[in-house]
Amino acid sequence: MASFYFTTHQFMDKGELRVDFTSKITAKTNGQKRLFKVLKNPTPRIVGVFGPSGTGKSMISLVYGIDSVLKGVYSKLVISRPLVDVETSSELTLLENSDTWLREMRGYLRDLVYRYIDLGVIEDLESKGKIVYVHPHLLRGRSFDGSLIIMDDVQNVTPQVITEIILRLGENSRLIIIGDPILQARSENAAKQARSLLLGEIEGTEVVDMGLRDIVRPGARLGIKLLLESHMRSRDLSETEREVYTTASRIAPDASIITVLDLRDLKEIWGITAEHVPDSIIVVKEGHLPRLIGSGGERINKIEEETGLKIRGVELSLDFTGIVKAIHPVPWVHKHVRKTDLIGSDIVFVVSRDGIGAFIGQKGFYAKFIEEALKRLLGVGVRVEEPVPPKKKRG
Repeated sequence: MASFYFTTHQFMDKGELRVDFTSKITAKTNGQKRLFKVLKNPTPRIVGVFGPSGTGKSMISLVYGIDSVLKGVYSKLVISRPLVDVETSSELTLLENSDTWLREMRGYLRDLVYRYIDLGVIEDLESKGKIVYVHPHLLRGRSFDGSLIIMDDVQNVTPQVITEIILRLGENSRLIIIGDPILQARSENAAKQARSLLLGEIEGTEVVDMGLRDIVRPGARLGIKLLLESHMRSRDLSETEREVYTTASRIAPDASIITVLDLRDLKEIWGITAEHVPDSIIVVKEGHLPRLIGSGGERINKIEEETGLKIRGVELSLDFTGIVKAIHPVPWVHKHVRKTDLIGSDIVFVVSRDGIGAFIGQKGFYAKFIEEALKRLLGVGVRVEEPVPPKKKRG
């Protein structure tokens, strides 16, 4: 695996002390390799890094930022990030409690980089004004020249804050925008909007998307699964969906039902007439599908009888192939799905060349049907790709 090498300098009043962090950080995933490559390229003035928690987005960007300041590439590192209460979703502002805000910002930086950079180096840079913390609400009137600016957790700010931080980008400066466009966002997702903006035809921008396969932090995958479950449980159910949910809960009381999705209008919109495609799906926790179905299918049959609908059960999983198997008009196409991932603001299905045509369907209607179903469940789009062929060995 490729390594990202840092040789940093701690600047003293007289002379300098070299502190070697060479080979301390190693790219563990393809997404991290991509991020290293983009950060090492000085051309993009604005870099967007988007993906789920636990992929190393913030840690890598902050270590790169400190390293750049120590090398003299930038005169200072400017860090901006909203501090949001997990329980109440309220934001701690600098004006409410400046001491707490500053303490939390310093703790955030130290928690992420302590394994790679000595805390004494961080304290020295802070004391010399080479590491600066700026509240997202207090950006107006500022101008950052010769600076590396990192705005983290942008899923918790408003789109206006993204615009404001870009306006503050001065001469010889670079901006890194970091966020989660799907899983940890408020209703008005600035991370999703920022990603769309940077993906446009804007000169001097680069976007790095990370996915579930880039997660390296222990516990992050379980946490993301719980976030997906919470998102689906919070859906507003239609009258039909509530009826199916209530009926299924009564007939299969030991099955942990997460949500119900009515597909009938989507089938009509996209011309889905395949007999095996259900009218509704019931999403349950992983391992609970047998409880919903019953030992001989008697429970699911009873739910169908009472609701008058064709029902299919699906287990919540970070492998989204189960959704395809349950509702795709081509019953065998799920066997051609080589892998799935949640990247950027889409679920990516990598489908073999033999199966991709059947997956997409005529005029793309089958893929659109899958996408609209997943948008209702999770608020995500769908991207279908062929596997990347292996590189030929030289010689």
